[in-house]
Amino acid sequence: MRISLFQPGLMALFVLLPVGIFAQEEKKLELEKCVRVEGGLIMGGLILNDNFIYSPGGSFNYTYSIKTSSRVGFGLGGGYQFYQDETFIPFYFDFMGVMRKKRNAGFVNFQTGYAFGVDRHFKNYAYYDFDGGVYFGVGVGNRFEVNDRFTCFLQASYRHQFAQVTYQAYSLPAIRQELNYDMLVISFGIMLEQN
Repeated sequence: MRISLFQPGLMALFVLLPVGIFAQEEKKLELEKCVRVEGGLIMGGLILNDNFIYSPGGSFNYTYSIKTSSRVGFGLGGGYQFYQDETFIPFYFDFMGVMRKKRNAGFVNFQTGYAFGVDRHFKNYAYYDFDGGVYFGVGVGNRFEVNDRFTCFLQASYRHQFAQVTYQAYSLPAIRQELNYDMLVISFGIMLEQN
């Protein structure tokens, strides 16, 4: 008969781990939280049928992060991105890493998620559907610490948004067109540290 130590070992871990955590009262596990709000100018547009259609716009984002150290934070966020004809509502996972442990320092930022989309031209047509898709962005910037809790930042980022439009004409089968939005975003924002 073969005896597995995996299940008893796992049970012992779940029983003894909380005892070890609660026995060390002087070492509390407290993570700092950070709220980030930013607004930006979008320069970019739609790539469709090997053509680039310029469509500038604006962007507003709100991110709530948990800092795992003084220089690294992970969070969730949402936003509002608008162009001449399209609007996207992204929800994303966020990573932010500060390069140096100084008051004014550079940082990198990564975002990935999904954005719901609406197009004002297609919303009034019965057989046209405009859908959002996967969203990701990568950026670099510089933060300017005002005090221990309040920081301003300036960021330049590249963002890519996938979308698709599906339409049907008469009795023909539905046609799906994949859309790609490539954007350069210059944004300014504030970070508020919370304990």
